[in-house]
Amino acid sequence: MTSITDLYINHIKKFLEKNSVIPSKSTKEIYDEAFNLMKKNNTNYDEVDISIIEWMLAYNAIKNNEINETYHIDDIISMTDSQRNELAKSLGMKGNNIDNVVNILRFMHKLNSDINLLPEFKTKDFEQDLNRELLHTKIVNKKYFSTEILDLKKDDRLTDGDFNYKVISANKNKVTVQKVDILGNPSGNKTPISIKKVQYHRRGVGYSNKFYWVIADKKLIPGLLLYDYGPKIDSIDSIYLKYKTLLITSPNM
Repeated sequence: MTSITDLYINHIKKFLEKNSVIPSKSTKEIYDEAFNLMKKNNTNYDEVDISIIEWMLAYNAIKNNEINETYHIDDIISMTDSQRNELAKSLGMKGNNIDNVVNILRFMHKLNSDINLLPEFKTKDFEQDLNRELLHTKIVNKKYFSTEILDLKKDDRLTDGDFNYKVISANKNKVTVQKVDILGNPSGNKTPISIKKVQYHRRGVGYSNKFYWVIADKKLIPGLLLYDYGPKIDSIDSIYLKYKTLLITSPNM
C-alpha cells in the first residue's frame, strides 16, 4: 500500500500553497490536508512537482487493483514499446515515460527493492556540488517595464523542462547560456537567449503584458533536471536521487 508520506514534504507544502491553503505546523496535518485536497474536483495542479501526480496515479492504480505483480527496473527498461504502453496505461498514464512508470511503481511498493543506488549520488562530493548548483536556482526578479522578469546573473541555473542551462554571461538584457548537466558541466554550445512578451487578459483590468526569458521559444525557469527530460531536482533529499533511472525518454507523461 502506498503512503502519502512517501512524498517530499516541501513538495506537499508548495502543492497546498498553490491551492491557497496555509500549511499547518504539524507534519501529519500537512499530509492530511494534501490528501483531502487531492479528493476535490477543483484542485489546482499547475506547476506542482511531478511527484504529486505520480503519487496520485499510484494511489488510484492500487485502489483499482490494476497491478498485481512486482517489477524490477531492468524488466521495464527491456520492455517493448507496446508492453510499456500497456503497463503505463494500466497506471493511468497518457504516455509511457520510463521515469514516471518507475516512480509510480515505487510509490505503489511494486518495484523491486534491490535497485542499486547510483554510485555518484552516494558521495559527499556530489551532495556538496549539488547544493552549490541548487543555490544558483534561487533567482530573484527585477523590474522590467510595468512588470518583472528574472534578474539573471553569471552561473544562474535554468531549465526549459527538457534540458539544463547555465548562465555564462549576463549584461543587462543580453544573456548567454550553455547547455550543461545537473552539476554544471558543459554538454552543449553557448546560446544567446531572448525576452518574449506574452499578453494576457486580467478580468476587470484589461490586457497586460508578461515577459519571460526564452530559448527556442520555450520559457526558461530556475531549476535543475536530473538529466535531459528527467525529473526536476529541488534538494539533495529528492526521491529521484535514490534510485537508478538511467534512460532518457520522451518528456510526455
